[in-house]
Amino acid sequence: MRTYGFSWFRQFGSPCFIFSRNLFLRKASKHMKGLAYKLKKYFGIMLYMQKIDLMNRMAYRINFFISVLTVALQMVFSLVFISVLFSSNRTVAGWGFYEAVLVVGSYMLIEGLMWASCAYLNALNKNIKDGTLDGIILRPVDTQFLISVWRGDMEDLARVVSGIGVISFALIHLDFAAGQLFLNLFLYLILIFCAFIITYSVNVFLRSVTFWTIQGDALFHISMAITRITQYPSDIFFNKAARFATTFVVPIAFMATIPAKILAHGFDWKLASLAVLMAAIFFFSSRWFFHFALKHYESGSS
Repeated sequence: MRTYGFSWFRQFGSPCFIFSRNLFLRKASKHMKGLAYKLKKYFGIMLYMQKIDLMNRMAYRINFFISVLTVALQMVFSLVFISVLFSSNRTVAGWGFYEAVLVVGSYMLIEGLMWASCAYLNALNKNIKDGTLDGIILRPVDTQFLISVWRGDMEDLARVVSGIGVISFALIHLDFAAGQLFLNLFLYLILIFCAFIITYSVNVFLRSVTFWTIQGDALFHISMAITRITQYPSDIFFNKAARFATTFVVPIAFMATIPAKILAHGFDWKLASLAVLMAAIFFFSSRWFFHFALKHYESGSS
């Protein structure tokens, strides 16, 4: 008995299934193209903003280079502190000297990337107080994006360069199996991206509070205190409550310690998975909180 219809069905599937699959693929392709266009557009806007800011900074070159020198000196002081800390101890909380230097280098890298690209977050309270936020909200671009990248502190690129140099210095003095270093570096870059997202999200949380307080000086100092703690291995917190707080409440551990740990010791799927999860949670929750706070903004023209 011939069953041409059934053999065709087994080979290709039902017409309804084929139609649904093709429709889904077309919609997915259209969505991906739209997403790619949007990412390209926003990336272009960010580069344009950074270019304009750099041109403005270079108009006052002496001030710019003094700022770069100040940033470089801050990095030197961080390394001196680590050197003094390890002068009488081979290890501190399980960390060797060069492993701790990796943490400092990671801190420099994250700090540099954060403030070279998103320094305008620090001006949110001024924009609220002066009413200049109105002009940003009315633009046909995502408000949070513009508030973040409108201006960057280009002198903080010195932190990025210093961080790469410090990390390279530490890696030279650490032993790695053949091929392991490249794998560790690949994983490290993924975790650095997660660390950037977490650092950015924490700052968005703090700056969003200024929609109620207006004055943001205290919040700025809190932010700086949090990020400066990240230049030291979070394992120095022996208290369980402190470790829990620095991992889940204010995830300081994910900002520099965990990326440095995986770079030095290799892949840990639990830490890596947790880093990605924390980055996603903090990014979307901070974005929700920002838009919630934005609803409480009283326009300067009202």
